[in-house]
Amino acid sequence: MLLRTLGGLALEGTGFHRPKPLLLLAYLALEGPKLRRYLAEVFFMDAKDPLNSLSRVLSYLRRDAPGSFGADEKRVWTEIDCDAVSLIGSIEAEKVEGCLELYQGPFAEGIDFPLGIELEEWVYGTREFLAGRMREALLVLGERAAAEGKFQNASRNAEEAYLLTAAPELEPEVFGHIYSLLLAGGNPKADVVRKEAEDFDIHLSLSMEDARAQFRSPESHSPVPEHNLPTARTPFLGRDAELAEIERLLTQPECRLLTLHGPGGVGKSRLALQAAHHQLHSGLFEGGIFFISLDTLTQAEQLPVSLAEALNLTLQQQPDAFTQVKHHLSPKKLLLILDNYEHLIDASIVVSELLDTCTKLKILMTSRERLNLAEEWVLAVEGLPVPDRDAFSAEESRGLGAVQLFLERAKRARLDFSLTPENLADVLEICRLVEGLPLGLELAAAWIKVLSPAEIAREIGRSIAFLEAPTRNVADRHRSMQATLEYSWGLLTPKEQGVLRRLSVFRGGFKHQQAAEVVDVTLPTLARLIDKSLLRYGPGSRYDRHPLLDHFARERLAEHPEEEQETRDRHRDFFLSFAERWSDALQQSGDTDAIDAITDEIDNIRAAWTSAEGEEILRFIRCLHPYQERRGLWKEALDWANRGLEVAEATGQIEEVGTLLHTVGMLYRRFYKSQTAIDFLQRSLSIEETVGDQAAIARTHIEIGWSHFRQNQWELAREHFLVGQSIAEYLEDPLVLALADHGFGLVALKQRKFEEALEHLERSWELTQRYGKDQTQLARISGDLGWIHSLLGNKTRSIALYKEAEAVLERLGNRNDLIINLNDLAVAYFRFEEYTSALETYQKLLKLTEDTEHTHLLSLAYLGIAEVQLATQQFDKARHIAEKAFELTLETNQESIQGISARVIGQAWQAQGDADQARRWLERAIALLEGLEEEVELERARNAVQELELQIDQDH
Repeated sequence: MLLRTLGGLALEGTGFHRPKPLLLLAYLALEGPKLRRYLAEVFFMDAKDPLNSLSRVLSYLRRDAPGSFGADEKRVWTEIDCDAVSLIGSIEAEKVEGCLELYQGPFAEGIDFPLGIELEEWVYGTREFLAGRMREALLVLGERAAAEGKFQNASRNAEEAYLLTAAPELEPEVFGHIYSLLLAGGNPKADVVRKEAEDFDIHLSLSMEDARAQFRSPESHSPVPEHNLPTARTPFLGRDAELAEIERLLTQPECRLLTLHGPGGVGKSRLALQAAHHQLHSGLFEGGIFFISLDTLTQAEQLPVSLAEALNLTLQQQPDAFTQVKHHLSPKKLLLILDNYEHLIDASIVVSELLDTCTKLKILMTSRERLNLAEEWVLAVEGLPVPDRDAFSAEESRGLGAVQLFLERAKRARLDFSLTPENLADVLEICRLVEGLPLGLELAAAWIKVLSPAEIAREIGRSIAFLEAPTRNVADRHRSMQATLEYSWGLLTPKEQGVLRRLSVFRGGFKHQQAAEVVDVTLPTLARLIDKSLLRYGPGSRYDRHPLLDHFARERLAEHPEEEQETRDRHRDFFLSFAERWSDALQQSGDTDAIDAITDEIDNIRAAWTSAEGEEILRFIRCLHPYQERRGLWKEALDWANRGLEVAEATGQIEEVGTLLHTVGMLYRRFYKSQTAIDFLQRSLSIEETVGDQAAIARTHIEIGWSHFRQNQWELAREHFLVGQSIAEYLEDPLVLALADHGFGLVALKQRKFEEALEHLERSWELTQRYGKDQTQLARISGDLGWIHSLLGNKTRSIALYKEAEAVLERLGNRNDLIINLNDLAVAYFRFEEYTSALETYQKLLKLTEDTEHTHLLSLAYLGIAEVQLATQQFDKARHIAEKAFELTLETNQESIQGISARVIGQAWQAQGDADQARRWLERAIALLEGLEEEVELERARNAVQELELQIDQDH
């Protein structure tokens, strides 16, 4: 029995021809065993009873195609042969000849039944993926044909690859590949490809002979030169860009000494060896390619003898060994790879003299330290690309070199290990923790036989001593990360060791002036540490270190307690003064320079904060709270304020206590803990009234008003806003008046007094803009104006206001206010029935909220997605995600969201035909919403009950 999926769907050996069951078999063949519930949701999401629909399809297969699948109570699978699986296997095994017979057309071509969103994405994604792999196979076949001189066949392969239906758009580098193959066979399509490439600013220009020369078999024009290159014990992964750059530089006549420069464990030796193997067929080094490991050398004088041994040169008593080596090399066009030169750096003159004497010689060097010779070219070697949390999706991250290296090495430790949705995030975290360092990845992967990826990541975070493997046939300095770093440490002078120790107090990098003041380091010393791969210099004139080296240096610093204390004190004092210098500018809400300056140093400031005591704690809070507020760092601000409150109370600073009580109350309100907020604010108000601080009293009344507003207590909120307003009018304080107007506007909005709400909010915006220019507050008001306009049906104005606020909050990095704004924008899209935009916005919101402590906002995101799915008739999905929202609100006691979630769950059950479940949930929704001032939502729940009763009557 063979399942054909390429060019159509068919199950050979049976008369079965129903397309949807065949697509289900294809899904199982390519994706592996799946849960019944999952398959039901993917394939039958619009069915009244998806699980029943799945059972019916499986019964057809069981009857008409027995043996085509297996199943138990939970899962379904198939073990039948499938042409798509065979195609992938052939390509991965480099047996591409059979692919032409297997690939009869696009995957699942001709299916004409409706597909749900998820299934449609899978079909078209798989179609594109398989076509892309087939293109790769065709190009490999083309290369092989061209290497044999069969340029017409190669051209036909390339044309088929270029015209392949359903394949992804050509990557820039593929244009040149296809063009060369077409040109080598004289195919007129070469000119078409050349013109298309120009649209991407890729300029291709070759003669036919040049194109053919690219593909001739190396054996046909250049014998393999003499060499002593060892065979690699493991596959070489990634580094395509570095290999290409090495090959380019080695072809440059002026580049005769190329140093691969980087820290220990970064893979310099492996890269050099791979590049050397590539040169065996280049024709550049007919005199030979020789690899010399310098690990065991202890003195520079031993180098000529090692060179002679590698070159199979028998040394005579006279003249000296170095003269004989130079004489031997002088006429030869030869490449030497000198591996691990850093401990012989003082003998760099030997290398220089070799190059001067042997004019046809080129040297490829690996070293943790630059030689700093005039003729030296340097290629920095860094860790493999690391999956960034924002830049890569989980699926994109699978293809990165760091992930691939970890996976390959992990499979050596445990054959059954594979990447799964459950462990992928932990593998990505391991890659980030070692910052793509190949040695770190290999040592971490070796532990997979006894630990899970999550446990490995946790252990790396605790200590780099964990990164150790018992592999016997590697150099001692590569046996563990600790040994690698100890080796580099031993190459430093005592002064350099002291500087590197003390620099470990910095977090997130540092600038030269900061290091000079905290550590007394000079520019030449920093430059030497860069040369030795122990510091990096990057954008913004900042220095930093690899995180594992940073951890190692901190451990060395801890061995010198007095030095550590003094350095941390100097670091704290420097960054406290730094923050205070920007304090006044932070008070000016329109000054983004202050925000940017603090953001650049926020990791250092946080490290300084941890060593602050007494009055220093209060100084940090005074100058940093405006920054935390504008960036939406509410959790951090709350932690700081609570610590500051303890200090102020212990030292009897009554006014400071009042200020901090106000701050803590305001922050609890932001976390929707309204009653806790009111308790703190009332304590603050009591102190402010005692000391007679009218401005503080006004602001605290407004904060109490907002806390009542969060509890849907509109009149209580209004009373406090009025008190704040009257004091502000007496003090002629326009910014407090703006806050009061903002509050009045939202109370009016909740009471559906739209014109009054608009008047208050527009006045609040004008006062804030004129007197404070607080960009965060302006964005909040813009969002609330967008809310009003959405309720009034002014779609264009509403969306524009939300987008304006979103842009400001993203620029400020204010994540928390951005979350609130995105929720309101998604609600507006939903109100205007723009369901695609609503879903996209909710998904963006969900991504932002999933790793925060804002359970309330996370529940809003889930609820919004459920509302969209309900509106688009994805009833089962809507119910499941609304249940998530309901469960989350139990933690925060948000009865209004509980009520709305219950209503969505009830409506989903109703649509799926379960009247009992629907009635139970809708009645629960009404019970939750009654007594709250949520008349619109209460009405929706009651209407849903009426529709349910009417439906039941009709059914009977």
